Amino acid sequence: MKQVNTIKFLTIATMFGSTLGAMASDLEINGFYYKLDSLNNTAEVTYKGDCRCGGKTYTGNVVVPSQVKYGDRTFTVTNIGDYAFS
Repeated sequence: MKQVNTIKFLTIATMFGSTLGAMASDLEINGFYYKLDSLNNTAEVTYKGDCRCGGKTYTGNVVVPSQVKYGDRTFTVTNIGDYAFS
């Protein structure tokens, strides 16, 4: 019985984690860091790491694309996140 409960817990935890991962993730695509929202097919420009502690931000002339492709999906860039250009 204890093993069955453990398997149920791990299955539920995996499903929950997968759902969160599908909703938002931070990843690099063509030199930009994005948080993707797969439920709405939108993307937010972010940065790598903690920009206040030396994380990667952008410098110089930057042209943010209006859309970004990841896998077989296209996401519309709708927002530039806080500190992305700090």
